[in-house]
Parts: sequence; C-alpha cells; structure tokens
Amino acid sequence: MKDESVVLQHRESDNGETQEFRLQLVRSRPKAGNRWLVNFQYGRSGSKLRRGIKTPKPVSYEEAAAAYERLLGEKLQAGYRIVDDGELGPLTREARLKYSPIVKVVPLGPIITGERISKPRNYTKSRSWSGRKLRPLKSRPITSNAGASGRTPWRWREGRVAQTSEHFELRYGEASKGGWYDWTPVALVGRVSQGLCSVEFLIDRGDSRNSKIVKEVVNELNFYLVEKGEPQPWGYLQYHCGTMSNVYSSVHWGFLPSSAEALKRAGARTKNETRRATSNSHDE
Repeated sequence: MKDESVVLQHRESDNGETQEFRLQLVRSRPKAGNRWLVNFQYGRSGSKLRRGIKTPKPVSYEEAAAAYERLLGEKLQAGYRIVDDGELGPLTREARLKYSPIVKVVPLGPIITGERISKPRNYTKSRSWSGRKLRPLKSRPITSNAGASGRTPWRWREGRVAQTSEHFELRYGEASKGGWYDWTPVALVGRVSQGLCSVEFLIDRGDSRNSKIVKEVVNELNFYLVEKGEPQPWGYLQYHCGTMSNVYSSVHWGFLPSSAEALKRAGARTKNETRRATSNSHDE
C-alpha cells in the first residue's frame, strides 16, 4: 500500500481554458495508525488551485482507495486526461483503463481505441497466427530483427515506459477464467524511437514463481517485434489488440493512446456534442 497521486487536465470547448485537477491518496499522520486520506485541488491551469478533501476524516485503505478510484473515474469520464509523466500507481493505472472513454474493452478483455483499428497502409498479409505456442527463446538484453530486408531493424530492451505516451500493456491469464480486469498486469511496452521499444516489467523477473509468465512474455515480444518480420510492428500490434488470437492467448496486449491524443479526441467529441445540442435546440 503506497501513496498515489495524479494530475489531470481538461480543455473547455466554449472558452478554450484548461481546467486542472490534482488528486492524492496519502497516508494520514502516524498517530492515526494505518489510516488514509483522499485530497484534491482544482481550478484553471496556471492559477492558484482550490483545495478539497474527499474523506473528511482518516479512513481505512480500502475505503480511501475506493474513493480515490471513484473520483478519478468520474473525472476521466467527464473528459479529463492524465498529463503528468510520473510513474502511475496501480490504482491510477487500473482506473485509466477502466474509465477512459478513449480506451474500450471488447468481450473477454483486450482493449482497443474507440475507433475501429484498421491495418496500416504498408501492412502486407503474412502467415496467420492463431494462438499457437511459441518455441522457447533465450532471454536477451537487446533483441533485434536486423536482416537483409533493408528495413529499419526493430529491437527491444528493458527500461522505463512513460505511461502518458502511447504504449501497450501486457496482461497474463486464461480467457476461460476471466477477462481483462482479472488478468495479471505483467509488462508495459513503449516506443523509444523508430525501431526501438522499451519494456518495463511489472513483476519480479528474478522470482522463480514468475518464470513461466516471464518466459511467455519474452516469447511474445520476440515474436511480434523481431521474428514476425512486419514492416511496422507498432501498427500491427494495435491491429492485433482487436483480434481473437489476442483474446485466446495467455498473454494479452492492450493499447493505450497518449494523454495528449486522448485529450484532443475528447475535445473534438465535446465540440461535436455541443454542435448537436445547438442544432437540436434550433430545431425545437
């Protein structure tokens, strides 16, 4: 149980001002024991923010966590987007997946963006993959698909992933025993530059109890980023998130757009809703 905090912003369509909302889940003073508080600040971005508290008195971690997630969910559904580049805690990450209108869950769990994902323009049909087991591969610090094709070689390495930039989240679990929220978060995949991805494991790779999961995740990373030979693996993986092979695999890929892109789409959606409301009022 650790403190969590997040910063969100929302651009208003009528006056163009950016509203800011800051939320914290913090442990109360030591003398209060294992008690927690949920604090928040809000107002126009760049100005002095007003202060508020969701829990008038210290409560248990379970109560505070529920209040934190509920309030964060309300803001995400209202069009606010996470903007800070700090490390997101597990409650914040889960709420972003659960409540963001840009990220949706399709039956059995894999997540895709709100619009239908089409294959990249330069995607060429290759052999299909239907959840077959991948052959064991030795873990390597850096893996690359350099070859004679002349394309930019893709490779991956372990490192931090900025969760406000577009990235993938990998979860592990059986489709027959639950969905996205039941599966275990195991890794984040971010794009550092053209041809280079950073992979941040969310589980302890050194724990022998995780060896089977780590092995299958490494196989997935090597297959899709290196071995499969797609000209644009990043675009192909976005397409893969909406496929049934992703559902029935034990390693499930989910794509999250960047906070800036999500904020832009939310603003466009708000403008369209305003136009429709105005048009309807004129018709009446």
